[in-house]
Amino acid sequence: MSEEKAQNRISRRDFLRGAAAGAGAVALAELAPKEAEAHGVHVPARWDLEGEVVIIGSGGGMAAAIEARDAGSDALILEKTSKLGGQTARCAGIIYGAGTSVQKAAGISDTPEEMYQYWMACAQGQADAEVVKAIAYKSAETIDWLISMGCEFPPGELYFSGSEREPYYATITPPKPRGHHQKREPGGPLLTGYLMYRNMERVAREKEVRLLLETKAVELIAGEENEVLGIKAESQGKALQIKAKRAVILAAGSFTANPEMRKRYEWYGERFVGPFPFDTGDGILMGQALGADLINMNNSAGYGANSQPVQVGKPSPFSPGPRHPSIYVNKRGGRFVNEDCHHAIVGDAARRQDEFVVFQIFDDEVRREVEPIPAGTKARLISASTIGELANKAGIDPGGLEDAIKGWNQHAAQGEDPEFGKRGVTVGPIKASPFYAYHVTAPPILSLTTYGGLRINAKAQVLDTRGEVIPRLYAIGGTTGGGFGRIYPGSGAAICRVLNLGRIAGPNAASERPWD
Repeated sequence: MSEEKAQNRISRRDFLRGAAAGAGAVALAELAPKEAEAHGVHVPARWDLEGEVVIIGSGGGMAAAIEARDAGSDALILEKTSKLGGQTARCAGIIYGAGTSVQKAAGISDTPEEMYQYWMACAQGQADAEVVKAIAYKSAETIDWLISMGCEFPPGELYFSGSEREPYYATITPPKPRGHHQKREPGGPLLTGYLMYRNMERVAREKEVRLLLETKAVELIAGEENEVLGIKAESQGKALQIKAKRAVILAAGSFTANPEMRKRYEWYGERFVGPFPFDTGDGILMGQALGADLINMNNSAGYGANSQPVQVGKPSPFSPGPRHPSIYVNKRGGRFVNEDCHHAIVGDAARRQDEFVVFQIFDDEVRREVEPIPAGTKARLISASTIGELANKAGIDPGGLEDAIKGWNQHAAQGEDPEFGKRGVTVGPIKASPFYAYHVTAPPILSLTTYGGLRINAKAQVLDTRGEVIPRLYAIGGTTGGGFGRIYPGSGAAICRVLNLGRIAGPNAASERPWD
């Protein structure tokens, strides 16, 4: 048994001793249907455990806990799984930021205001300006905060991680590279989020943040004025009532792994699959049960092109996959986007096609160059000796696809794409038979994170449907909406959002007056 689990089990034995007789487990399945009902007042006469700031989720919640401790408060984290970190520990190790010391060392002049303007342009009216501004203006400080813990972001590895250079966005603010990449360990994996998280976890332990694994929060406990007083949780099949003397911070992630919520809120949601089984929307459901408002619930990042046979999109220093000529078409056979745009733009365009049908089209010359194609991917390829036959097999309009290929080839032979302005190595004729079609949007469709969640203000306080603060309740990261809108700003934006909001929520929660 690991030291951490041993500590957690000892802690559970201590606080379970003396629990109220007959206390039963509270099932999340029972909570979900009641999410929109008024919350009853059932304040326990006796608590099993207490903390000053109680945080649900150990990913970005670790940042909130560190800041709460620095503000002089006790911090207790509840993690429902057996491992710490959530998405934060499993990310690529990229964090978005503007006006940072790393940018200055690279000779790049940037400001939080420019980042704010860019994010709001990406949001297209579907984000909360105050929340986005709070994130942007905290971002440089947070990167220095991570560096102070031992994180390394080499200036030479800064890169354009989003759509900053696309013509529309470049007219909003001058393009600046804001993707800060955590330096890899020698021989270590490309994805370095674990290094960022490892430093935060070490600091949190040094500051004596309390950690409980395999402890699942299932319901918020509130008083007569809807003031959050604590949490009902489950641990080892037993129900716990945990007092939060100052506040609760919801850092429980998104709802990509909750089929019911995806079906209810997202476009084609029942076809989406989340990569993290722990992202079941728990924090959102708990907040709703207290009347919390929601924002931007129908948008998410990622749309299933990760398994495409041919690499598309502008390469970064950290994903320099080989790129070859190919195009995306809808069921009518027409192109609809510059395939080399950031995946957030391509994904957004793909989701707006008829019946969410998108195919990648390429020829045998490309197919030979990109071998070996994984067996599972290859099994989903459709091939034919002519474009018309390929269209019929794939269910694409033959005339539309033939016209698209004819127009594409005419200009691509000259290295041109007058329709969408694509340029470079991905511009080339599709002419070598047999031809191939890959159904990019066939289920399952990968949804990396949802953009919507509980509505918060710039202090990370949760708001109800009247726009009023729910007392002593905060939320950060994927549990919240308002930080993103329609288009994902760029790689590292999700970590930027959760860490900055966590660093805002922690001291604010710690400043709440303790209740008796």
